[in-house]
Amino acid sequence: MANTDKTSTPFESLYAFAHRAEYQGLVKALGELTLNFSLLHYAVEDLAYKMTGLTFSKGSLIFGQMMFGTLRERAQAIAKDTYPPDTMATLAPLFVKAKDVNQRRNNLVHALWLTKEGSPIHAFDKHTLNLVATATSEQVTVLNKEIVELADQFLSFKATYYHEVIEPIPPSS
Repeated sequence: MANTDKTSTPFESLYAFAHRAEYQGLVKALGELTLNFSLLHYAVEDLAYKMTGLTFSKGSLIFGQMMFGTLRERAQAIAKDTYPPDTMATLAPLFVKAKDVNQRRNNLVHALWLTKEGSPIHAFDKHTLNLVATATSEQVTVLNKEIVELADQFLSFKATYYHEVIEPIPPSS
């Protein structure tokens, strides 16, 4: 006979994490992390469109479904081929920071979360079961702020330096 007692399932701690009042601040911060990271993804993707001279519809065919790590690597390579060294000196640190926040975000968003009443909340890598984070809502909120600021820096860079992009040569008829 199948076990119908839901309190003894291996998912109890995950359910508790999402629904217990003491974890609501962290659950909310993780939700905001997902939304804010979408803004960063958009900012890097939009910069890639501009650097390649692609329209939104054509750019989204190439860059639209890329995982962020791949998008960041390709955008950085395109930028090195597009901007002069003094401009890259401004942009390169943004790509380094993007790699860092992406890793930190992935550790939180893609983790297996385990909790015990009265103990810290731990996030484990789903594949290795190594501890990747012990998180509080305050720590996730700090990462959220970093991500929003970085997205703003990418958008500001594009607004400031877009004129330096080498315009594509129109096809001959």
